[in-house]
Amino acid sequence: MLRHTFIVFLALSGIYFPAGFASYAQAQGNPFAALRGAEIACEIARAHTPEYAIADSDVLPLLFSIDFKDGEGKCPFTGVAVKSEEDISVVRIAPAKWWQPSGHFLANDLHTLRAAAAGIGSMIENLPPGNIEADGCDINNLCIGTASTPIGETDAYRPPKSCMGDIARALMYAATAYPCDFHDFSGLVILSDRQYPGLSDYGADLLMRYHRADPVDEAEKARMLAVRDIQGNTNPFVAYPDLAEHLWGDLKDEAVPDTPDLSLPHPDQPNPDEAVPLKAVYSISRDRHIDLISPYVRDKSATWTFDGKSAGTRIDLNGIQPGKYEITFTGKKAKGKIIVTVVP
Repeated sequence: MLRHTFIVFLALSGIYFPAGFASYAQAQGNPFAALRGAEIACEIARAHTPEYAIADSDVLPLLFSIDFKDGEGKCPFTGVAVKSEEDISVVRIAPAKWWQPSGHFLANDLHTLRAAAAGIGSMIENLPPGNIEADGCDINNLCIGTASTPIGETDAYRPPKSCMGDIARALMYAATAYPCDFHDFSGLVILSDRQYPGLSDYGADLLMRYHRADPVDEAEKARMLAVRDIQGNTNPFVAYPDLAEHLWGDLKDEAVPDTPDLSLPHPDQPNPDEAVPLKAVYSISRDRHIDLISPYVRDKSATWTFDGKSAGTRIDLNGIQPGKYEITFTGKKAKGKIIVTVVP
């Protein structure tokens, strides 16, 4: 898919919500086995991002069906009773604004959204999580206040302990699945401007504490699989919680062992001849080629360029040096540009 560092994107319409999803196979091994550090982050960006885009009009009903599958429940942030779709708001854990100018690509990724009581979404809109020290700020309740961070004091929120881990793993996923070279001020509290480590030192410390305080439970796994059935991908930090330790914790720089959770599926290995929609990061050794296609570019007559030169539909990565490359397309009604990163 076109996403991440998209610079210009004009008048594309028809974002669709598919009835089906990509096929998945029962895990026979950990897809991150033997990888470490930046290799893990690259693999998440390569193979663990959505297969399908969610239309704006579908976000609210989908979240209600996922987070309140019985038609009612309690808001995870406040405990307030929710009895209908009209009672909820959308909490954007990883606000698209942080990824300017390319945040629209992750705006409707259901792994980064939660349904909450009405008003909660706007209350913490664009705020990062943070260490809130305020009178009456109980660990079991949502707190909003001022946090001291390495880049200054900023408004922030602290989620209740019961969903700290969920918030952390959603942000870890966003940071690695959607690498970006530029984030706005609020985003830089948590994120770094490099694909690896993806999180700022402050963000890594904070989210690892959240991750450890509130481990993955069956409800979070079930939610992840419900999202997978809609948009075609899992959150690797829920499927394989130890990945966080390998990226930012006690196992940093150690290779991931082959210890699969057989209750969780993972994407089939891609057929080398199968066309794969555009993404942000390519590995010469793993991907071997770049296919100039995207579900967002419906015009089959669109022309493409790669690194300033006219291109067909596939770029062979053999002979391409690691670095950043510009891809453009020009169609009858739209044109756009994306920067992709090629790594060894």
